[in-house]
Amino acid sequence: MKRSAMSKVIEVSFSVLFPLSVKKKAQDRDMLFKRMRALLEKEEESLSVRKILYKKRYVFLEDEQFRGILYFGKPISFRISIMKDFQENKVRVNSFANKLMNYLNIVLGESAKKTRITTAYAIEDPSITNLVKKFVDETRVAKISETIKRTVTPIGILFEFESGKHKNTVMQVGNSPTTSILSVMSHCIHSESLKWDFIKDEYENLEQVIQATGRVFQEAL
Repeated sequence: MKRSAMSKVIEVSFSVLFPLSVKKKAQDRDMLFKRMRALLEKEEESLSVRKILYKKRYVFLEDEQFRGILYFGKPISFRISIMKDFQENKVRVNSFANKLMNYLNIVLGESAKKTRITTAYAIEDPSITNLVKKFVDETRVAKISETIKRTVTPIGILFEFESGKHKNTVMQVGNSPTTSILSVMSHCIHSESLKWDFIKDEYENLEQVIQATGRVFQEAL
């Protein structure tokens, strides 16, 4: 999907959950958190991030290009958010994600399986403000307004489709240039251990979804 000159990326993120860890007791998660802290303190230089903070069962890892959050809750999870252009930083972000995944496997004492990954991409783009009008039947909307005696104004569209193992959700909301947001999310469950460079693979799928969405929107406009 070709972004307009007025568009602004507001989020690119990868969230990884480990559902099997829900069974772990509170004291076990506390122990895993302490193990992770000890490992990160030992490997901090090789991780090459600007700041690492520890709070209860959370680990916050911050850098100028991205930030990561590890959480030893129910379930254990981590999230990586990219603040700068992902294309310019994807090699470093991919390497950072590989290291986090490796550290988690070390701390857990096994390769995590049945991992759930959500990849999200969101932009503000005034050029797609009136997109909902191309998908919604105005006659039907008028009938709804008449039935409830209130003016109904559609402000967004939502649709899903699958691509391989991924379930993708596309949402556009906002009916003014200052509130128009396009969000693309991709969900996938990996039954086996995550492969090396999984961030790269997830982003490639997301790019394909974005391109497909762009073709649909261009046809509508």
